[in-house]
Amino acid sequence: MASTGTTSLRAWIKPSNSRFCDYPDPLGTHQLSPQSYGLKTGVRRSLSLATAAPTNVVGPLGIAGALWAAAAASPGGIRTLNIMPGPNPDIAVTFGPLLGGTLGSTTADGTAITLNAANVWVAQVSAGPGSSLLAILLHEVGHALGLLHSTNPSSAMWPFVGTTEVLSVEDRAAIRALYGWSGQKPLDGVGTDSAPALCAGGGILVLAWKGIDETDLWVSRSFDGEAWTDQEGIYLGASTDGPALTWDGTHFWMAWTGIAGDSTLYWARSTDARSWSTPEPIPDVGSMKAPSLTTYRGVPFMTWRGIEGDSGLYYTAWANGAWMPQGRIGHAGSEDRPAVCVDSNSMPRAVWRGVPGDDDLWTSAMSIPLDDPLTGYWEPHEHVSWIVAGNGAEGAIDWGNAASALGPVLATDSDRVFMAWRGVEDDQAVYFTQAASGPNGTPAWQWSTQVAIPDVGTSQTPGMAILPSLERPSIHLVWKGVDDDHTIWHTAL
Repeated sequence: MASTGTTSLRAWIKPSNSRFCDYPDPLGTHQLSPQSYGLKTGVRRSLSLATAAPTNVVGPLGIAGALWAAAAASPGGIRTLNIMPGPNPDIAVTFGPLLGGTLGSTTADGTAITLNAANVWVAQVSAGPGSSLLAILLHEVGHALGLLHSTNPSSAMWPFVGTTEVLSVEDRAAIRALYGWSGQKPLDGVGTDSAPALCAGGGILVLAWKGIDETDLWVSRSFDGEAWTDQEGIYLGASTDGPALTWDGTHFWMAWTGIAGDSTLYWARSTDARSWSTPEPIPDVGSMKAPSLTTYRGVPFMTWRGIEGDSGLYYTAWANGAWMPQGRIGHAGSEDRPAVCVDSNSMPRAVWRGVPGDDDLWTSAMSIPLDDPLTGYWEPHEHVSWIVAGNGAEGAIDWGNAASALGPVLATDSDRVFMAWRGVEDDQAVYFTQAASGPNGTPAWQWSTQVAIPDVGTSQTPGMAILPSLERPSIHLVWKGVDDDHTIWHTAL
């Protein structure tokens, strides 16, 4: 898990084109990389009480708070700051002495922001010469809410002098990851002892799971993640593990491993997630765990780990009315199922937990020639990792790695890949991160810092899907409860 220990969070000022956060770059580089935002684990604040602030700060602070609150878009999360003096404010904003030309400083607990009294301040950039109170307060309130420095120059959390008075796409994604999750709700009358699968297609969500202490597979449907249809059984579908789902634009596809003693992988498809085709085996393949499915260039694409004693990772795709002969992800192995999606570079991407003794999460993308869309090679494996940015002379670069006792789950839209997973060993918290290519494609791939989804825990891999919307796509997450809690729970972002 990422280390986020710091004593304070600061914004520094130096001449134009110069850095004002003086922590070292990673070895072998001359710039901050990868570009990502940082999340301070465990910090979530409800800013609804009084805020003590000097008179000239009230307007810019109110705008900064309103921007962050609107981006979070959570009824139970942060709200527009109530700007008025009070004895016990959420944030105390004062002017005072700061060393080294520092413009602003926020305490680690987020309760106090200090602005440099020696600096020339203006309300906003448009007000004339001087430093923008709105820009610096937008940055510092971000720290108070739980965000660390970003390594993306377009972010309000970029730790260099700038005039950023709006939130970037990354900033909005970061604050939503902390505050935007809806309260968890149980799905009445259903339960599982394995990992549920979730898929969006045709304007609906489809949930599939294995029952409790049985091998039958079940499905339910929803238009919004709130109201679900009664569970329905899959004809002849039986498994020792949860299934996998994908949508190809016209059909839902389901795949699963057989019952005890049968490591065969089976598949079926449906246009409505109610009437399914007769399950069929995939020739010459097998797995001791459930597979994972995605849709690549209009056809199902599947990954899985091998049978008992074979920790290798394999893949296949549907072509010309049949499953292609399996390929192998070279030099990759896992103790559990891998996850697969199509990433923001339009390539199949797999993420997996390592072999026994290695609980790190690893990732690779497949490079596929355009003239032969179902062949290609897997790129070198990399850790799912990110930078935890330092803070001035007091901080230093730290690398965070994702780790899990089980395989993760992936979901994607046109711009980002989202990943969720449970923690290692006895840590049943559910963690979340997102990734995309950097500005102008540099770097080609970057992960954000992880955040624990509030008040959520599971003993299995969760399920995740993105439901399109005219306003904003919603990310839906389902999971089995912790330990002996067989309830299937749901939340959305």
